[in-house]
Amino acid sequence: MFPVEVVLSKVVPEEEDKFDSFLSGGITIDGEEEVAGVHAAAKSTQYVVVVHDLTKRRRNELNESIQRGILKASFDPIFTLRKDGKIIMANDAAKKEYGYESFKGRNFASLIVATDEDDDEDDIWYELLEGLGRRVEVDSRRANRTIIPIELAMEKIADGDHIVAFVHSLERRRKNEEEKNRKQNMINGILNASFDPQITFEQSGRILLLNTAAEEAFGWSQSDITSKNIDIDAIFAMASEDDDGVLETSLEASFEGQRCELTALRRNGRTFPAEVCVREIKTGQAYGLSNRTFVMFARDLTIQKLQATKLIQKQALNDGIVESNFDALLAFKEDGTIQRANKAASKIFGMPRIDLVGKNISSLLLESDGADGDCHYPDPDVSWIRDLAGYRYQR
Repeated sequence: MFPVEVVLSKVVPEEEDKFDSFLSGGITIDGEEEVAGVHAAAKSTQYVVVVHDLTKRRRNELNESIQRGILKASFDPIFTLRKDGKIIMANDAAKKEYGYESFKGRNFASLIVATDEDDDEDDIWYELLEGLGRRVEVDSRRANRTIIPIELAMEKIADGDHIVAFVHSLERRRKNEEEKNRKQNMINGILNASFDPQITFEQSGRILLLNTAAEEAFGWSQSDITSKNIDIDAIFAMASEDDDGVLETSLEASFEGQRCELTALRRNGRTFPAEVCVREIKTGQAYGLSNRTFVMFARDLTIQKLQATKLIQKQALNDGIVESNFDALLAFKEDGTIQRANKAASKIFGMPRIDLVGKNISSLLLESDGADGDCHYPDPDVSWIRDLAGYRYQR
């Protein structure tokens, strides 16, 4: 089956001769079957039937309907142009994007911002024609004179006399990129302001990012990391093969959020003690990506270790001075409880140091009444000691 258009007409008598000559040659139906010998029947009825196949027309109408639907449904502006750039048709998205009710008489080049201030519409259109068949990014101008970045693609239509232009606004993408860059710069600023090294790396061990403190601590720059694919193991020192298991165990512990101490390795080969802790960054894994990402927080313990060593040395020196003193030395709290006693104190008071510690200083001292010369233990309230602190006195 196929669609046809049928026209039935009554033959006017004065045109019978013409009709006779038409029928004498026969007619063709559907382009296949020839019908002849119908002269007598047709002449007696004096009617003519004309059948026209509408298949091609309906197909064209369907294609035009589909094209109109695509143009209307498109979110992006679409223009049909003449070879000179005059706009013939623009879809609703184009009118909405550019703010024009009609583009009649307007040249497409008037919507494009010139790269050179001296260029006119003809110069702009010539440059656009050079980009036929390619995607280009240019700046475009709305009716309210605001500038928007667009991606433009122009193609010639089959008839060769017209051009279709597809416009995709990059305004939202540019804003998203600017917002993304702003947030990234803010994060980088926070990371670089940190006093402690921070290292971002993949599950495979490949380092992705170092903050400024990490660059200074380990001697690697971000450009080195990017170009040489430095592995996380490169920043830890192993004195022997046996240390490999220790390193692995320690890193596993740090992956669980525990702090652990490792020997870190600078680029120049020098080592330093470091406290590390690893946390997973919830990024790609949440979107089904296989490679997980982690951040390692490291703290150089060199100064702390030196300070601890000095403190131990100083304490040992003080202990030596206290123990070598011939006089009894007792250290006690404000309430009089003895905290420490040297050897001389143990000898003078005649009791082991372990027994002295914990006693109240008042229990070791006697005071005189002054009148009869009798001595007794003072009141356990040792506020008098605070009053005499820094002075010499006798008991």
